[in-house]
Amino acid sequence: MDDIPFVQDGTRDGEHVRGWMTQRFREDLTRRPEPWIAVTGSHQRRLTAAVTHIDNVGGGSSDMRAMSCLLVTSAGFGSSPL
Repeated sequence: MDDIPFVQDGTRDGEHVRGWMTQRFREDLTRRPEPWIAVTGSHQRRLTAAVTHIDNVGGGSSDMRAMSCLLVTSAGFGSSPL
């Protein structure tokens, strides 16, 4: 299902709802007018793909990178420091 194992950090509902929640996030994002991408693979591959996409959208602006990271994080897909 996912490239990264589930780790309970005290804030997650549980592995048993992981697939359902991922599908729900995808459906909600698809209904929104803003563009989005799904990133897969290792943590490093996901981070690289996200930063590359943000750089392409925002022209490499650090303000755009920070804002986009915040949006991805608030959508529930996790976060990585940039």
